[in-house]
Amino acid sequence: KRAVQIGTIARKIEPSETTTAKIFRDASKFEIDGAKGDFEALAKENNYTVRPVNGMKALDESIPGIGNQRPIVRWAFEDEASVGDVKRFSLSTGGYVVAQLVAKHKAGLMSAEDASATVLPILRKEKKAELIKNRVSVSTLEDLATAENTSVKTASAITMKSPTIQGAGREPLVVGTAFGLGEGETSGLIEGVNGV
Repeated sequence: KRAVQIGTIARKIEPSETTTAKIFRDASKFEIDGAKGDFEALAKENNYTVRPVNGMKALDESIPGIGNQRPIVRWAFEDEASVGDVKRFSLSTGGYVVAQLVAKHKAGLMSAEDASATVLPILRKEKKAELIKNRVSVSTLEDLATAENTSVKTASAITMKSPTIQGAGREPLVVGTAFGLGEGETSGLIEGVNGV
């Protein structure tokens, strides 16, 4: 058999001083101009990517899209930072991020608008579960499957440590209730994470 030797030559390509200086100048100019005018319009004009970040918390470490950027988070929560402020930050991977503080929320309860994104799915789920519970009046699995146009499925290898049901996902309440039943016993309707 023929043997072949392969060698890989890798060379790290680093930007020249001219390129580094130009990027620094562009970032500094954008920082100054962004503080004076319309940040988003200026970014669009210069073909820069704008990444809005909502709901940042004081102890967050990373920012979606750019990774671990604790200095930006720390700056956003400083008392001196006010809405509309623009600041340039160096990235550990090279390059710069120019951030603008768009809004500050006071500690305490969320506004109704901010909370609705979290609360609406929960309320919809509860309402759907209630409708299903009111609609169903059967007591056996076979009758329930017939009434809901579905079939009875058997789940195996379920443990309390990992309460996941194949085809239904993570359902700790359903699994816990099943473990509390005697063999051959049927529970009532259970409001799970992904269904009833």
